[in-house]
Amino acid sequence: MEILRILAIDHEKWINVVENMGSNKAICEDIVQDTYIKVAMMKNPRKLLYNESEVNYWYFCLMLRSTFVDYVRKMKLQASAEFVTPKDDVDMDKEEAWERMYIMVISRINEFGRYGSVLSQMYFKTDYSLRDLSDMSEISLTSIYNSIRKYRDQLQEELGDDWEDYLNGDYDKI
Repeated sequence: MEILRILAIDHEKWINVVENMGSNKAICEDIVQDTYIKVAMMKNPRKLLYNESEVNYWYFCLMLRSTFVDYVRKMKLQASAEFVTPKDDVDMDKEEAWERMYIMVISRINEFGRYGSVLSQMYFKTDYSLRDLSDMSEISLTSIYNSIRKYRDQLQEELGDDWEDYLNGDYDKI
């Protein structure tokens, strides 16, 4: 798949993102590979891209986090010595910064109004394509595309610096 080749360009970055979530280095590769599998199984993997080759880092990092959390839950259920467990020394500053970022994104999405909020949440949290959303809502595909693009650009403009601070480890600036 084309999308997997594009994601693989930043493979080392994805490994570092997972490691910074509190994962042992030994399992980072597995978590990133499992996330690639999730992308391959997505109904519309193109929504991971802004255009033909620009990756939606925020969305893919959320997918990595989801895979990591699934892994941690599985390890808790299978408390077996043969599995590698997550690090005990979780960076609480980082976790608190993540929560602040999440709250800022959700609160900003809620400010988009009823239409913008519902549309954004359906698009970013589900596997629905723009065409699926258009068919379900009976709103034109062009209108939905323009709205999603506008909301995404607003989030990037308003929260992009905070996201960069998070990625750079400047948690106190968020």
